[in-house]
Amino acid sequence: MSNKSISIEITQLVTMPCKIRYNVNLDIPKQKDPKEYIQQLSTKKLKTLLNTECITDFEMTTQPDFNEGLLKVEKILDESQSAEDEDASICQECDFPMEDCICPSCEKCKMIITLCECECECDHAIHSNPIDQRSVKDVGFNMIFCPSGSFDMGLDIRDHLSQTPKHQVHFSNGFWIAETQVTQALWQAVMGWNYSDHQSSQKLPVENVTWFDCIQFCNLLSKLEGFQPCFKLQKIQKDHLNIISANVEWLKNANGYRLPTEAEWEYAAKAGMDLIYSGSNHLGKVGWFYRNTLNTREVKSKKANAWGLYDMTGNVDEWCMDQYDDTAYQHKNRPIENPVVWQNKDCSRVLRGGACWYGAERCRVSERHHNEAWFATNLQGFRLARSIDALPSPIIDQ
Repeated sequence: MSNKSISIEITQLVTMPCKIRYNVNLDIPKQKDPKEYIQQLSTKKLKTLLNTECITDFEMTTQPDFNEGLLKVEKILDESQSAEDEDASICQECDFPMEDCICPSCEKCKMIITLCECECECDHAIHSNPIDQRSVKDVGFNMIFCPSGSFDMGLDIRDHLSQTPKHQVHFSNGFWIAETQVTQALWQAVMGWNYSDHQSSQKLPVENVTWFDCIQFCNLLSKLEGFQPCFKLQKIQKDHLNIISANVEWLKNANGYRLPTEAEWEYAAKAGMDLIYSGSNHLGKVGWFYRNTLNTREVKSKKANAWGLYDMTGNVDEWCMDQYDDTAYQHKNRPIENPVVWQNKDCSRVLRGGACWYGAERCRVSERHHNEAWFATNLQGFRLARSIDALPSPIIDQ
């Protein structure tokens, strides 16, 4: 009884637009139906055939010439899976040999702080921060409390002048920040429309929103929840439903929702740690970027940082309150206490965190981006923030 040989072509989409192709010959028992046999292939079997551990699942689409034995398989490379298969002698956080590991470890559970997952009651345990569970029109979302404290903001690298110098910032009051980027479900519930390019799931982050759209969303959500709106918008101009211009007055004593300031965003993203990305030195563990996806992904599908915040790295860039200023960190009058750069007019606004089509460097926790406040793209979204009481931040008028 002879077997039938069938060729399978597997395509892994590694980076845009690069691809890796494999060709595998399978001997299928004569009595087996070739299509059923291949569809029943286990992931483990496929890994063995390809000599790779990067595949966690696969799909096959039958070609018209199936009877000639050609099948095509496409799979996006799962970088986080490949990272788990790296040499165990190398620290997964700092990339140093374990004997030379430079990561701080928890004094109680002795685990590397960035990997500590509630095996003790230390301050570094993930999700140790208070959580405020909210719901609007049956759509739930969580706000995470960020405590008062100090941190080093920025870098000391000459090639990144907009991020230098590294300087200390202090928050005398804590604040709330959203656990995730605003989802399309929450946006739709509040705004009643959705221009996002990627709409395969309501758990995807909303995108294609201008900075002004985000400000209006914050006001409407505040009213729905009984908080004081943080903004007055006047002379509003729209392109269809997107707001492209408005005079925005920030009511700093209001207790409603707003965008995080740039300093608040970086403070929350670092979560008390000095890491390259938010929650890890390995981007694939915490963020979606151009090496592991081609589109935005559902929120909370990667590891959180130490304060329980998701997607602070990658997926979509996040609008902040601040006007963008290349030299903001270099101003002699830049306050240490709760700094923010603000102007009540149309201008370029800060974006932080990186996006799914960005390279690793643009997803670093200290990286600063910007765009005109009227500009909307499928790489830009936002997350919410809210003050505990009145916001005491000194305002820098440019």
